[in-house]
Amino acid sequence: MYILRAFVHQARFDAAVQRAARKLAPRVVRVTTRLGEDWTGEPAAFLDVVFDDSVFSSGELGAVIHDVKWAFMDQVQPAERWGVYPYFNFHGASEESMPPGQTHGVSRRPA
Repeated sequence: MYILRAFVHQARFDAAVQRAARKLAPRVVRVTTRLGEDWTGEPAAFLDVVFDDSVFSSGELGAVIHDVKWAFMDQVQPAERWGVYPYFNFHGASEESMPPGQTHGVSRRPA
C-alpha cells in the first residue's frame, strides 16, 4: 500500500501551508488544514482559509481568492509534491462567531 507524502509528513505539509499563508497576510488571517478523502475516495487536503473581514467590503474578494489559490498551488504544490488534491473553504474572521447558516463566505470548491 502506498501512503502519500502529505499523510506521512503532515507536520511538514502544515508548515508549507503556513509559510504560504504568512505571505498572504494581512488579507489572510489563518489557514487550517485537514487531510482526508474527497467524495470520490481520492486523497485530499481541505484548507479552511479565514480572510480579514475587510476583504468582503473592499470589492476585491475575487482577486483575493485567485491570489490565495495561486499562492498555494505555486508554493505548496499539494498535488505535485504532496499527492493530495486541494479543496478551499473561504470565510471571514467574524463568521466564526456567527450561528451556523448565517455566513457570507464562499463555499468549498476544488482548485
